[in-house]
Order: sequence, then structure tokens, then C-alpha cells
Amino acid sequence: MSMKELLQERKDSIFEKWLDRVIMTYPSESSNFFKNKKNRFDNPIGSTLNKELPILLDALINLNDLDEVSNSIDEIVRIRAVQEFSAAQAVGFLLLLKKVIREELDGKTEISVNVDDWWSVEDKIDRMVFMAFDIYMSCKEKIFEIRSRSFERQTYVLDKMAERAAERSDKGEEMNAN
Repeated sequence: MSMKELLQERKDSIFEKWLDRVIMTYPSESSNFFKNKKNRFDNPIGSTLNKELPILLDALINLNDLDEVSNSIDEIVRIRAVQEFSAAQAVGFLLLLKKVIREELDGKTEISVNVDDWWSVEDKIDRMVFMAFDIYMSCKEKIFEIRSRSFERQTYVLDKMAERAAERSDKGEEMNAN
């Protein structure tokens, strides 16, 4: 049985285990909510994971071009970047897939996988991780720019308020002197 056939056969099990592992990266009080609420408005994180993880898994199984999955990676990483995950935590959801696949194959003596096929799968996941890291860094840069501009606006407003207060104070002193 080829690696592709094996992954296709066990796709549902791999997805469920992977989703569980990714959800466990969130605080425990959130995990049940993310897993059980399917409405994208009530639960955008769970909805995104349920929509995008299968796309990534299909791409891995079919060895599709990574450009086809960049939007799915972006959707997940963007959420994790805003949630203040570290870079390792934000992209680590992809590495969890390797563990899940290994567990799915471990101890199954009837399964024989070509080493080159396995390396191809791992290489694809590694390339997804690098893509996710680039997306994460881009998101963090954008967040920094937004915060920086906000700080600059606040500083400008405070400077203007201080100038006006100083002008009023100077006018008040002039009026008291007369």
C-alpha cells in the first residue's frame, strides 16, 4: 500500500486526532467550546480549524502544490498570531500532523511504508511549517505597524493637548497680569 493510499484510508482518523491536538494548544476552558460549537460566528476559531485543516490534509495526501494551501495556512496562522501565540506555538499545529501520522502507523505490522514516500510527506509538512512561519512574521509585522501608528497618533494628540493647555495657561497669566 502506498503512503498516499494509506493516508487516504486513514484520513478521517488522522483529521480527528489532529483537530483534537490543535484544539489542545488552546486553554482547556476553550477546548470544548472550539470542538463543539460549529457556527462560524459563534466560534470562528473552531470553524476555521474544521474548514482549513482538511484542506491541508488533502493537499498533503495528494501532494498538491503548496501555493494551493497558502490561504488555509494563512487563515489559521493569522488567528494564532493575533492571539499572542509565540512563533513556535503558532506554526506548531503543522508539526502535530507528523506526530498524528506516526501514531497512526506505529505498531501496525501490516503496514509497510516506502521510506522515500514518508520523507516526501515529512518534507511537505516542513515546507508548510516554513510557509506558516513567514505568514506569522508578516502578521506580527503588521500588528507592530498598527500599534506603532496608534502610539504615534496618541502621542500627537497628547502633544496638541499639551500645547493648547500651555496656550491657555499663558493667556490666563496675561489676563491676571493686566
